[in-house]
Amino acid sequence: MKIINIFLTNIMVIVTCSTLFAYDFSANCTGQKLYFNIISDTVPYTVEVTSEITIEPYYNNKPTGSIQIPDSVMYNGITYLVTGIGEFAFFECDQITDIAMGNHVLSIMRYAFAFCEKVTTIYIPETVTYFGYGTFCDCMELQNINIPNGIKEISNSLFSECFKLKNIRIPDSVTTINNFAFFGCRSLTSLYIPDATIMIYSAAFSECIQLDTFLIGSNNKSYKIIEGILYTKNMDTLLVCAAGKKGNITIPNSVKIIDAYAFSGCSKLTGPLVIPNSVTYIWDHAFKLCT
Repeated sequence: MKIINIFLTNIMVIVTCSTLFAYDFSANCTGQKLYFNIISDTVPYTVEVTSEITIEPYYNNKPTGSIQIPDSVMYNGITYLVTGIGEFAFFECDQITDIAMGNHVLSIMRYAFAFCEKVTTIYIPETVTYFGYGTFCDCMELQNINIPNGIKEISNSLFSECFKLKNIRIPDSVTTINNFAFFGCRSLTSLYIPDATIMIYSAAFSECIQLDTFLIGSNNKSYKIIEGILYTKNMDTLLVCAAGKKGNITIPNSVKIIDAYAFSGCSKLTGPLVIPNSVTYIWDHAFKLCT
């Protein structure tokens, strides 16, 4: 029995060690040790950046300061293009200050930079076409970031609680803005919605307390903005009121639905608010924090 127990213990140790580390190889990149997973081991050779460990805290020694993700990296005599940033790659790396990526990155997966609380600037190449869920959420000091022109979807919670994000341009390629994409971005003052955008979830801009202006492309066929409030084009659904809007409002008689979180965080509105008889449904949290 003792021999069997020792044998099983050894198996457990081997399995644990083999699953603990998240990477295929590591490399020094401008003074930082970064970790990579091989995506393709045939031409074209590609890798994605990953974390050191598969589970929290994801690193024994977290990267700090400036991060420069290279165009390519060499391993075993082969040059690999860096085409992705993997899930949780820099999750909770709270001493990173700025990030730049090489010009072959195509995708940045969920929570890749979430809770990088001290990062102020992130440069993203125009090659990127995909952001995962919550990629940059809780980057509380983030002030400067560009969204590439190839992005079609602003994912759920993408910039949630990026408190200092003041200016951001949503490119003309974006067709969908998901729930909580800009939740709690309390320094945003205005936001442009491109003509191509055909789906906006009402909670996308919840509790952006300084946001007092929506701008919309003149050829947008899905939405209309009246006095800082975003409606569907036919004016039957009130989607969201800019949370920084002051004074009182009048809901048009054409409105049938007040969407979820429509007035969330609108603490500067003054009443009375008259809901017309045309309204047949008010969704969850529509008037949350209307103090």
